[in-house]
Amino acid sequence: MLKYVKILQKGIIFLLLIVMSLILLVSTVNIILNVVLGAITGPETFFNAQRLQSLFGLFLIILIGIELLDTVKAFLEEEKIHVEIVLLVAMIALARKVIIWDFSEYEFRSCMASL
Repeated sequence: MLKYVKILQKGIIFLLLIVMSLILLVSTVNIILNVVLGAITGPETFFNAQRLQSLFGLFLIILIGIELLDTVKAFLEEEKIHVEIVLLVAMIALARKVIIWDFSEYEFRSCMASL
């Protein structure tokens, strides 16, 4: 029984690898086409701060996906989770959050103003 569960688990992980690979491939092609077409049609309006922030966010999402793919692949090969890969995914996710954070939505007050 345990043998069949392991086979099922490996099959599910293999399917996840295929689906994640397809998503990453389509996303990479999408971001490349988006940048190339934007640069051709109107580089002065395409490469503004908001668009660059969005592009960097998309780029980091693709990096997170690649690292998740690596984590799943390592689990499939060795049947153990590598902590360093998981921490790397978490650091990239935090970096992405900081990069795409829109500071204009928040009002900053000085600590001295409340005294």
